Amino acid sequence: MHIGYPKTGTTWFQDNFYPYVENYKYFNREEFKNLFLLGSNKEIYDYSQKTYNNSNHILCEEEIINIKSGLSVEDKAKRLKLIFDNPKIIIFIRNQFDILESKYSEFLKSGGSLSFEELINHLFKIGKIRQWNYYNQINIYNDIFGKENVNLFLYEDFNSNNMKFILNYSKLMEFEVNIDVINTSVKNPSINKMLIPVYRKTNAIAKIIDKKRTSYISRTLQFGYKRISNIFRHNKINSDKLLSDETYNKVHNYFEDSNRKLISELGLDIKKYHYPL
Repeated sequence: MHIGYPKTGTTWFQDNFYPYVENYKYFNREEFKNLFLLGSNKEIYDYSQKTYNNSNHILCEEEIINIKSGLSVEDKAKRLKLIFDNPKIIIFIRNQFDILESKYSEFLKSGGSLSFEELINHLFKIGKIRQWNYYNQINIYNDIFGKENVNLFLYEDFNSNNMKFILNYSKLMEFEVNIDVINTSVKNPSINKMLIPVYRKTNAIAKIIDKKRTSYISRTLQFGYKRISNIFRHNKINSDKLLSDETYNKVHNYFEDSNRKLISELGLDIKKYHYPL
């Protein structure tokens, strides 16, 4: 069970890796996700008993650990325990500032018009910022499934050298896969920082004109974005450049204690990737 987090390469694993693992059967996530998130315990239990026999299976669904309305993270973990006897849990984490930058890029592409600072303060206001308090949520899975069954990985290790990572990952998880057929390119570029005002203004106007077409209008900007990206490749969204000192420190302080426990109690080497500490 590869349960997330969102923005840690799960789409790449779903499309380019797990379908090619030869000693496991990879299941399309949509049918499972809808029933898992919306069905009753009996419905998902009956479905799992019918669908997942004694052979090896892989499911990759980042919404399992994502915080949204409905089931809590703990409720979803207990539901997994109900339907699977002894699954291996896979969790990827990522520097919280980087993941917020990626989320803001997605927010603009989908038609949002808030500034980066406004979005982050909104996440604090509605409590969604706790989504990335990794320590607490990982411990839920450690308690329910046993620490020995919870496998933790850093997105940064994968992103820095994905071929090296995949070779080690396959060996560790005992995946049999022909590496030659794996497409290792990861294509989910962030919005160029120079285009933020363009996106925000266009999205705001689109909402006034036609709310239903906001995301469509935003997507048309991708053509211009790609050209600018080729010229200014390193002009990405940066938290330290776009956030006030107050908001930057607010984010840093919120995750600091949790991240320190990831190092001291779970042995994760996150310091080299500049996680808030």
